[in-house]
Order: sequence, then C-alpha cells, then structure tokens
Amino acid sequence: MLTGDLRPRHFVAIALIVLLSVVGAACGASAGTQTSTSTQAPASGVPLAQVLAAVKSAETTTRLPSTITPSVLEGLANDATSAWTIPGCDPDPDTTTSLTSLAPCTFGAIHYTHTLMVIGDSHASMWYPTFQLMAKRIGWRVIDLTLNNCGPASLHYYFWSESREFSQCDAWQTWRMKEINTIRPSIVVLTGWIGGNTGPKVPLTPAVWEKGIEKTIHEIHSGIRVVVLADMPHISTSGPECLARYPDDIQRCSTTAADAVQSAYNQAEAKAAAATGTSYVDVTPWFCGRVCPDEIAGIDVYVGVYHINHAFAAYLSGVMQTALAPEITKVT
Repeated sequence: MLTGDLRPRHFVAIALIVLLSVVGAACGASAGTQTSTSTQAPASGVPLAQVLAAVKSAETTTRLPSTITPSVLEGLANDATSAWTIPGCDPDPDTTTSLTSLAPCTFGAIHYTHTLMVIGDSHASMWYPTFQLMAKRIGWRVIDLTLNNCGPASLHYYFWSESREFSQCDAWQTWRMKEINTIRPSIVVLTGWIGGNTGPKVPLTPAVWEKGIEKTIHEIHSGIRVVVLADMPHISTSGPECLARYPDDIQRCSTTAADAVQSAYNQAEAKAAAATGTSYVDVTPWFCGRVCPDEIAGIDVYVGVYHINHAFAAYLSGVMQTALAPEITKVT
C-alpha cells in the first residue's frame, strides 16, 4: 500500500473554470442563456429530469448557443488533454506501472467519511469533475487509479501509438488491484473506452469484454461495492471542430444513437454486473435520444472525438450522484 499524505487535493483553477461553465445549467437556466457567474455548486446537482429535457431540446437546436464561443471551441479541439485530464494526475502510460504517491490523484471532501475509487483508462479519468463535485456534496474522498489506454477489464492491452504489447498496463492492473484490496474503499467504479483495446491480432468482442469485466470484479474484495459505468457514445467527428464549422446548423454535427452507442458492449457490461451481483449504470440517456448532439444545455459535450469536456462532466454530477445513490446508501 502507498504511504504518505492522501488528503484530497483541491484544484481551484480548474474547478472554478468548470463551475463557471455549468452554473447556468445547474441553476435551471435554459440552453443558450447567459447567467450569473456564481462559483457555488448546486446542493444536489442538476436533476435527471432537467438533463433529459436538455438532451431532448438539443436534438432540435439548430444554432450554436452564445455560451459556446469560438475561443471555447478552439480550446477543445484536437482532443486537448487539459480539457479532460485530472490536473496533476496524468501518469505517463509509456513508463508508469504504479504510483509512488496517491496524493495527486486524490480529491473530493477534505473531511471524508468514505472513499470511492475510480479505475480504468482516460474514459475513467475524464469523469473527474463529476466525481469531484459529487464527493464534496456527500463528504467522500475519491482516489483515481487510472492509466491512459489501460482499461477496467482484466485483459492484455495493446499500445497502438508504439505498435506493441502494453506491458506497463499488465503491471498496473496488478498494482491497482493490490491498492484496492488494501485501502478497501466503500465503492469502486469501473469504466473505460470500448474499442480495439487488445490490438490487431486479438479481436475484442462483447463476450471477451464481459469476461474481462467479470474477472476484475471477482478480484475485488467481496466487502467492497462495485459499479460498472457504461462508456460514453462514440461520435464520428470532432465535436468542437464541427460546431465551429456549422454554427448555424449544428444538427449536422449530431451522430445517430444507433451509430454512436456501443449497445452490444453496454449489454455485455450489464450482463457482467448482473452475473457478479454488482450495479450497472447506463449513461446513454445523459447524452442521447434519437441522436447524440454535440451541444447540450449550452455546453460543448466533447473534447475532439474521444473524450467529454470537463464542463459537461461537471454538469452531470447530479445525475451521477442519483445513479450511485443505491450503492452510497448501502454503505452510509
């Protein structure tokens, strides 16, 4: 187990940026409305009904809201890492097999009663603002054990950028499981990118993914609650770039839900959760109806193609808290 100062770090600058971005939606403003720049997080976050209404409205919105400016879109283009990584907690996947200190990857409440751990790849770490705001509201600590390209399923991964087996991920998986079972958090959330994670010679199928998720869950101590969180929709083009290109017809940027939602893999994760007696959360309704818009509630949803924007992640803190409430209640 790691030793040292594990008190939550508070990333004031990014938290302020995130909260200023979402305050209009959090306070009940309609999409496109400019509102007060309060830095106070809503007491319970944006409720599910409001998020679903915003998704439905976004399916028919044609003009880019005034809340999304060219400078905002420019900052989110090309998968800008600053818009989806955790400040100070972005281990280099090329060299990292463990962390010498958990402090940079620990956040939430200063005085906490329980701990939640998040494991997976960059599609886990991109939810940082969601869990940060939720944890502060409920008085929990969050420890993020994520490594880019190293997913939550117990599999051998492939390092595409270097065309090689991802040996660091094998070591990281062993280390993170030891940390989980030593620290014994109240809840562990598993989530990550679903795609060609296993390389060109080992096809990834829903069945393979399902068994990998099951294996991870079985390795976690039975006294720890586990939640499997579905992946975000996979859009076809860069959201910020498309919105900038078609500000008067932003529906050209929407991807149909049939194309974007990884239904077979979502079903596989749900089956893995059911088989292991754990919880499954489908995030699809938070992003999509008939289509998956690039703008929801006056916020650009995506960073490039592969990640969600910190501002949108913060907007979803309330629905995440609601989704995890059954598990939170069981341990409080």
